[in-house]
Amino acid sequence: MTCKKIKNFLINCKYFYLNVIRYLKSSKKGGGKTVYFDISENFYKRYLHIFAYFFYLNNFQIFFRVRFRFIGDWYWATQEIFKFNPNVRLCLFKKKADISIVDNVSKKDSNSILITPEYFNGSSRTESYHIPMSMYHTNYYNNMYEDKARLALKGNRKIRVLFAGNLENSEYYNDRDFYGKFKITNRLDIINFICKKFKNRIMIPDSYIEYTKMLEMEDQIDILLVDRRKFSIPPDLFLQQLSNMSFFIAAPGVVMPLCHNIIEAMCVGSIPILEYSDSFMPHLEGRVNCISFNGLPDLEKKIDDVLGMDEITISGIRENTVKYYNDYLSPSSVINHIEKNRYNLKKLFLNAEHLSVDLIDK
Repeated sequence: MTCKKIKNFLINCKYFYLNVIRYLKSSKKGGGKTVYFDISENFYKRYLHIFAYFFYLNNFQIFFRVRFRFIGDWYWATQEIFKFNPNVRLCLFKKKADISIVDNVSKKDSNSILITPEYFNGSSRTESYHIPMSMYHTNYYNNMYEDKARLALKGNRKIRVLFAGNLENSEYYNDRDFYGKFKITNRLDIINFICKKFKNRIMIPDSYIEYTKMLEMEDQIDILLVDRRKFSIPPDLFLQQLSNMSFFIAAPGVVMPLCHNIIEAMCVGSIPILEYSDSFMPHLEGRVNCISFNGLPDLEKKIDDVLGMDEITISGIRENTVKYYNDYLSPSSVINHIEKNRYNLKKLFLNAEHLSVDLIDK
């Protein structure tokens, strides 16, 4: 065994112990519906944590079978499964449950559902389900997202178009292979294009103080760009701030089209402007529940369109956007779909970011 393998084994032992202790010390509620996970290793990172948390929000007891590499994972998202999910249980053997989810065909029986990271390869069929993209995980703690959802249909918003996010000129955001993989434009090219074409209609604050002063201005802001290299909107205020924006430029994420910001925007009725409407299941529809564009010239036309759009049209699209979120993206809609179809479902596709992208067409 190499030194690296020995080191990793010892780290696994440490976190296995810490997670078991966290589990034993946590307060637990009894009764209710049950879901059983048999996961050998957390390839899904934060998305598994959020998926399990959705079950908690829907009053499930959550059982994880004890697997050394999973329980001993030192990645923060696996840690948070045991820190922040009070309904988590550990079991040494297979548990009979209302819903059973396993990560290997060898573990599967007639009553269990196979979970796989082949997120971008899997087709949408009645016997399979793509677990949708989620918000940033802290938005689900203490039901914070529900508190802000009441703002979803707010009209006459201060800012017509917003982008807020990371614009670091990294190998990820400037990935030239992005188009080859997903047939869409990468984040930096989109934002640089908007800054060039709409330079007289865009505002770019240099600090959070300057940003808040802009929000206090009487006139409507056409395009507001919040560059996270300069400052970030505090996470606990982000959903509320999004409710001041009519449209949100949903530029692609790091290695894939989907990014948590688009789900946050839709939750509070900020209509996404995006090039990957077919990455959603079911697909988003242009001028129905999103503004869809194809290439940079078309993006220019679509932004011109939304800058001149009347409030009645915006309100209609916003209502459809919020309805889509409630029907397909909210925690209750995800778990209700699985619960309702658990006897027919054979496979769940869960996003694993880098791994899911690497598995495209393999």
